[in-house]
Amino acid sequence: MSHSKHKRSTERSFEGACIDIGAQLSCIGKKQAKAYCETARIPFKLCPSHFSFRFGDGVYYSIGSMTMRIPTPNGQFIAVLVHVVAPDVPMLIGLDVLDREMLVADNVDNLLRSKIHGWEMPLVRRNSFNGTPVWRSLL
Repeated sequence: MSHSKHKRSTERSFEGACIDIGAQLSCIGKKQAKAYCETARIPFKLCPSHFSFRFGDGVYYSIGSMTMRIPTPNGQFIAVLVHVVAPDVPMLIGLDVLDREMLVADNVDNLLRSKIHGWEMPLVRRNSFNGTPVWRSLL
């Protein structure tokens, strides 16, 4: 993955998430993880994690993991285990979550659909992370 040229996130601004069908596991940058915790008013606390992630030519090791709650249109939440990495990246929702929750990302209609619960949620494209669709309604 390559980063687009733009203003990077701050610890006080949770930017949402990107659907990343090339990622086996979901992850988030440390600054964005802290911003999520601040927004959700929960402590920033990590559990041990021993995974590595490749961004471009670099390999980065998880500094821990945490669970994030993503609200759905039916009033429920999806619990997502994300691995926290040092690079400044948004929450990347990987195949682990898409497969487990039977979510389908439709880039033609810009929707995220749940095959289990029957809901759909709009995906809002924004050029914040390499032009990848960003799931904005996370809190």
